[in-house]
Amino acid sequence: MSAKGDLVYIKTRNTGTGKIEYHVASKESRYQSFTKQVGTDFAVEDNGTWCLAPRIGRLAYCDITR
Repeated sequence: MSAKGDLVYIKTRNTGTGKIEYHVASKESRYQSFTKQVGTDFAVEDNGTWCLAPRIGRLAYCDITR
């Protein structure tokens, strides 16, 4: 969840872009519509876990396991 209560999902394989993607479904829409669907510059991974970590006023990404 984001600070606004939006649902954040990081897709790490079988993506349309061939890269790691993140998707945000808004709380305001009762999670029925996306406010963001973005491909990143990161290659698809199968040997790690991605997470979101809080940061002052915004979200930060981290790879925590391998």
